[in-house]
Amino acid sequence: MKKSETNIITLTAMMVAMVIGATYIGIPNPLSFGGYMHLGTLVTFAIAIKYGKKMGMLSGGIGAAFG
Repeated sequence: MKKSETNIITLTAMMVAMVIGATYIGIPNPLSFGGYMHLGTLVTFAIAIKYGKKMGMLSGGIGAAFG
């Protein structure tokens, strides 16, 4: 069964929100002066593996820009 365009847009928006949330939660890194680590890249890779490279590209790019 083919997914409708509305379902694809909604799924992409949900994935963007997940990347924004994972990027927003920063873990302070004491080894770098004032730097932090985040889980946004991990979420982006998981989305790309599960839903394909196009969904991973869109959610990672838009989510990291807003995060």
